[in-house]
Amino acid sequence: MVVVEGRDFRGPSKILVAATGVVRNQDARPARLENNRITLADRWGSEPVLCEGVPVRVELSATADRVRCFALDSSGNRREPVEVVARGGRAWVQLDPRYRTVWYEIDVR
Repeated sequence: MVVVEGRDFRGPSKILVAATGVVRNQDARPARLENNRITLADRWGSEPVLCEGVPVRVELSATADRVRCFALDSSGNRREPVEVVARGGRAWVQLDPRYRTVWYEIDVR
């Protein structure tokens, strides 16, 4: 998570979230070296990059009525809204592979 507009996570801001697990090129072939080291050498593989989306719950100090969240497309454009729920006076956002992206924008007003 990184604040791209605003001062910090506590005030009004736009936050970019990348929720990823394993990332690698297709057909990449790692090789083991001595001392348990790993290299790709010249076997980097090819496009497209395979990227594992992971479920992540983000809890913000802002109240839910001040927070909006969007799944982003590969160009960074808003694609669809992600539900923001209120729990204990805070906003919770559940990011999930079902959105078929690893990039999200959280807008705190």
